[in-house]
Amino acid sequence: MSNLSSSKVCNELGIVTALKPENRVLVRIGRAEACHSCASKGACTTLGGQTQDVFLEVENTLNVTVGDQVALTLSESSVLKASAVLYLMPALMLMAGAFVGVFLAQRFGWNKDSTALAGTGVGLVLGLLTSRLISNKLGKQASFIPQLTSVIGNGSES
Repeated sequence: MSNLSSSKVCNELGIVTALKPENRVLVRIGRAEACHSCASKGACTTLGGQTQDVFLEVENTLNVTVGDQVALTLSESSVLKASAVLYLMPALMLMAGAFVGVFLAQRFGWNKDSTALAGTGVGLVLGLLTSRLISNKLGKQASFIPQLTSVIGNGSES
């Protein structure tokens, strides 16, 4: 937890929706709350992305129960790194694939547009796979896992 206190943090409120094995809980965070400060929220709304809630499974360090309203914290640097992996990696690989396609077309005399399109598709798929592999590894590191910080309201009070 000392890592979180020494850097900027992102705080969110959620509701515990389920108790999980191994002292873990499932927390629902309203998408609108989770994304209110995001620069891309307009694009999400246009694509229908802000209508769904976000569900996080976290360690039950505060002995919470179903219905409790809780505060969660994650370091801002972790959010930025995860965003770069999820968004930047596929975009960079897509562009790299297009450039490789154009290079191959020039080198071998192939149709430039078709080869660039094929390279773009291959680059995107490789970028998505790479992003998934990296995010799976990052998701196992403690600094990328949100932490319960406090119980705001008790589920039995409603």
